[in-house]
Amino acid sequence: MIGPNGAGKTSPIRYACAVLQKPTRAQAETAGTQVGLGPMLAHPATFLPGGERQKLAIARAIITAPALLFLGEPCASLDGRATREIEEILQHAAAPGTCLIMSTHDMGKRAGWPMT
Repeated sequence: MIGPNGAGKTSPIRYACAVLQKPTRAQAETAGTQVGLGPMLAHPATFLPGGERQKLAIARAIITAPALLFLGEPCASLDGRATREIEEILQHAAAPGTCLIMSTHDMGKRAGWPMT
């Protein structure tokens, strides 16, 4: 949309956001628990380690059960344990029908993922 400041360009976006249902606290806690953050949900995201921050980002993404989820290097800069946990979470997220589109530099990761 093009127009001067104050012309109402953001009004349709604000309306769409108001119409969309926001997740409830219970849904957020369920999503956090699903990704293994149960006891850490009370902590601010800035105090979480890298792997836990990534889990939080995934929980935020899957809370609405999207049909399509884009992931850019979801396991970058993570240690082996955290990488395995993130991959397990993503495979679990894809099970109910969420299509994952993921970029990675590790071609070995491709072998364990179904290609459709």
